[in-house]
Amino acid sequence: MAEQLALFSQVQLLFGFHGAALANLLWMRPGAHVVELMARKDGNMCYFRLAGHVNVTHHLMLVNTSRQESGVQVNVSELREHLILSGAELSS
Repeated sequence: MAEQLALFSQVQLLFGFHGAALANLLWMRPGAHVVELMARKDGNMCYFRLAGHVNVTHHLMLVNTSRQESGVQVNVSELREHLILSGAELSS
């Protein structure tokens, strides 16, 4: 547990799907960013609220999931905008 706390206290940008693993944002420093991928508009906004309690900026990105394949469709332009807003350094 100590190793996990130490790791997430150094994370400036956490990117992941809606789920229990995003609770690790609790250990992030204020000013860090979380980009949460969510499959539906009416989803649970618990990580948005949790991020607010620890002064971590929350970005929500809605994605399309494929029922025929085990995949996710992500709008790359929208993803890039979230990463830019987070201050991530991007190469072309």
